[in-house]
Amino acid sequence: MEFEIEGTLKLPTLYFDDEKLVVKERDGSKKVYAYTDMSHFELSYKQMFANFATFSFQYQKKSIVIPYNKLYTKKLEHAVDQIKEKQRQPKKNSFSTFVFDDLPTDPFEFMKKFKEMLDLGIITQEEFEEKKREAFHLEK
Repeated sequence: MEFEIEGTLKLPTLYFDDEKLVVKERDGSKKVYAYTDMSHFELSYKQMFANFATFSFQYQKKSIVIPYNKLYTKKLEHAVDQIKEKQRQPKKNSFSTFVFDDLPTDPFEFMKKFKEMLDLGIITQEEFEEKKREAFHLEK
């Protein structure tokens, strides 16, 4: 999903890639919003000028409002649909998305398997530490 919504006059350009929205202001500054932290999308057409509207969403519990040219409404609606679809997909590299058959009951053997997955990049260090706490009944 890589495309952009061109900025006009003083409106920013919106770049959508596979993981984030980049808002490039006319002054050259950029703001980046990860799709995983976005919610409550809304397109509003009630603006003072007929050609402009706003794209709003929640980002890390903050309300973000971005003006855009209404000519790009269909493209923006498509982008929002794509973001929502990505948010519904299971996260990659998360052990919670895998089914583990035949995991050893011995905690040391169990952790060897998870260490292999960590070394292969299948799970993160945080996920490995969490499994270690579970296996050995440790507190955080």
